[in-house]
Amino acid sequence: MRSHAKVNLKSLGSLSPSEKTKPRSPDMTGKIKILKKTLKEIIDTHREEEGDVFEANLAVWLYNSDGERYMTLELSPRYRPGGQRSAKETTVEEFFDQIAEEQE
Repeated sequence: MRSHAKVNLKSLGSLSPSEKTKPRSPDMTGKIKILKKTLKEIIDTHREEEGDVFEANLAVWLYNSDGERYMTLELSPRYRPGGQRSAKETTVEEFFDQIAEEQE
């Protein structure tokens, strides 16, 4: 029986441009897999004065793979320490501008 190294899992999802079939259709669609640990931390950091609202952090990374643009999204509890990321080649504004141009 092999032992596996413990992997630092994250609650991740991805968003890809979607075809707008109606004016109110979403610009992007995707899915997210939320770890039980992440959900528990979000609930544990909930403050009584916030009522029924649970707040969490979102982080997005932009990718262009084989001509397909997409985003990877991470959901994490508030105030979670983390390292700084280096700047990507494409800004968020440029990313959305490119999607808008393709949908015209």
